[in-house]
Amino acid sequence: MFKLSLYFSLIWSWLKSEKGSAVSFVTWLPLVGLILGISSLIVAMSVVAGFEETLYESVARVNGHLHIKKNFKDRQEFYQFRDRLIEQYPDQIISVRPLLIIEGLAVVKGRVEGSLLHGIDMQEAPDFLTMQFPNLLKLRHNEVALGQGLAQKLGVTVGQFVHLLVPIDNVEGVHQFRREYRTYQVAQVLHLGKHEYDERVVLMHLNELQNLSQTSQHISAALIGTRDRQWAQEMKMEIQRFLGIKYKVYSWYDINSYLFESIKIERIGIFVIIFIIVIASAFNAGISLWISVIKKTQQMSLLRVLGMSHHRVKLLMLLFGGAISLMSFILGLPLGVLLSYGFDWLHTEFNLLPGSVYKIDHLVTKIRLVDVLVIFTSQFVLSLLAAYWPAHWATRFRIVEGLRFE
Repeated sequence: MFKLSLYFSLIWSWLKSEKGSAVSFVTWLPLVGLILGISSLIVAMSVVAGFEETLYESVARVNGHLHIKKNFKDRQEFYQFRDRLIEQYPDQIISVRPLLIIEGLAVVKGRVEGSLLHGIDMQEAPDFLTMQFPNLLKLRHNEVALGQGLAQKLGVTVGQFVHLLVPIDNVEGVHQFRREYRTYQVAQVLHLGKHEYDERVVLMHLNELQNLSQTSQHISAALIGTRDRQWAQEMKMEIQRFLGIKYKVYSWYDINSYLFESIKIERIGIFVIIFIIVIASAFNAGISLWISVIKKTQQMSLLRVLGMSHHRVKLLMLLFGGAISLMSFILGLPLGVLLSYGFDWLHTEFNLLPGSVYKIDHLVTKIRLVDVLVIFTSQFVLSLLAAYWPAHWATRFRIVEGLRFE
């Protein structure tokens, strides 16, 4: 009997002020609260998602999707391992690259900083590293690339020189060692993303680091690039069983598992805390709906006289609460996106998340569709729950009470 267009026209007339020119003040109060709550949730979730994605990219950039530790005595042993692994997983593994890591010191004009020297075969440089820094392929044997933080600590820029010192085992005594050092030109200063990488990592040719550390053709690890990072995490144990106990397999997740686990917990905690704003606003909307029911008793009595059933009256009031929820989401979503971009700018200008505390020194917010859907669904369901009791009460008043003074 009652068409859907009638419900919408009634809802629109109730949303407007008594003058009929704008949204009524009673409607604006919960609307503003819901808008602020939704936009805050979007900003918070985008910051957490951006933090997680930035952390993943920085870890994968330096350590690969899989980091396999094994002391390979020479390149021939490494190539046999590489061919064996690719033959076993041809559809997922896209690169297997050699890596040598040596702890050492970087010295410039009396400034001494501890560093991690990464020896990489530039002819077979990891795809996930060279895609971000293509100029690494041009690195010569007498050149190195420093992390941005390390370069700042040493006070060097591109074109200047740095002394690299590494400890060498002394055959004359187990508890003694000697040093070996060489001078290299700084060819590149890299922004590796993760604070501890920027503060310590030095990238150089694999052969050059082998010569400096006098380790012959020694290779300490293999960096594995895969098509899917989740596959790397899920198949880690199977690869470990396939390779045997002489190999130690770590995924991108394992290398900073405590950070990724804390992100999961923080995402839930932040969502719950900010969602309290949405809860308060939703029940404020329920109170406003109650007031609207009281003020519009006469109109609903007329609708009842015209044949609208109890269930249709309840549906009308629930749709009214849903309309407020939908309006708040439509207005809150672009505001949240705008504030997310504003956070990116503020972080770039004022370093809101210092790398020494949060482990990464840059962050780009990321708005995920799943977060938007969760926010919309939760606030919409909550708004309907808040509107249920006023809607239920609207079906219980007597028609004669609404028409008593007519």
